[in-house]
Amino acid sequence: MPAKTVKRESPYLRVGTTIYKRVRQPLSSGRSVETLIPWNVETLRQDYGKSYLACIPKYDGFCTVPDHTNYRREIDGFLNRYEPIPFLSAHPRLFRSYLRRAGRTGVRLSATALPAPLATAAGIVAGVG
Repeated sequence: MPAKTVKRESPYLRVGTTIYKRVRQPLSSGRSVETLIPWNVETLRQDYGKSYLACIPKYDGFCTVPDHTNYRREIDGFLNRYEPIPFLSAHPRLFRSYLRRAGRTGVRLSATALPAPLATAAGIVAGVG
């Protein structure tokens, strides 16, 4: 049986010596959140063939670097676990509403994760929370 074709954007990645699969995990709210699940390298060999392993992106480790103006998923060989806010509203009330919804899905935000004008507009005070 021929090996399955390799997708352009692999859901698998290697961080250090561990293989992960990037998945969308469903939440009770009906939404989903992207997460990494440890995956077995032997299962990948069986499903895709051993040549597939060479196509998996490799990172030295994890880092958390919040940056909303120049977001990068990879920083100096490390996978950035921080996810940018998908949009920034110019209207403070709409932005606060977004932050409340994000909080209900388990996302923790703080003033240090936002540029000062946005934290102020959202009503987040540094050192509180």
